[in-house]
Amino acid sequence: MAEEGRYTREQQEDTLAGLSIIREAHAGGVAYAAQDAMRQVAEIAAGWDETTDAHALARMVAGLTNAAGLLLNWIEAEAEHRSELVGRIEQKYPLFEIDYTPDPSWATWSGVMRALEKTVTDTPLKD
Repeated sequence: MAEEGRYTREQQEDTLAGLSIIREAHAGGVAYAAQDAMRQVAEIAAGWDETTDAHALARMVAGLTNAAGLLLNWIEAEAEHRSELVGRIEQKYPLFEIDYTPDPSWATWSGVMRALEKTVTDTPLKD
C-alpha cells in the first residue's frame, strides 16, 4: 500500500520556504538574523507568483508553522530516544557510566535542517 501524502505541492513548497527562512536567520548569528531572514523572505516572495505580498507572507507563515512543528517533533523524538536508550543501558549495566551522543548527522543545526528538508522533500504529495 502506498504511503498517503502529507502535503500538497504548495504546502511542501511553503514548508521548505519556512525551513529556509529559519536556516538563514540562524546562519549569520543574532546580529544579522533579522536582515538575513528578511532577505530570504524577499527572495522567496519574488520567486513565487502570488497576486499580493500578503498572499506570499501568508504562505511563509504557514511554512514557518509547519517547520516549527517538524522541529518540535524532532526535539521530542530525540528526548524520547535518548531516554529509552539510557534506560536500557542502566537496566543492563547498572555500573556503566553513560555518555550518550546522538546521531552525528543530527548533532548539528545544519544536520537537523538538512534532515528535515529531506523529510519534507521525500514525503509523498497529496496532489
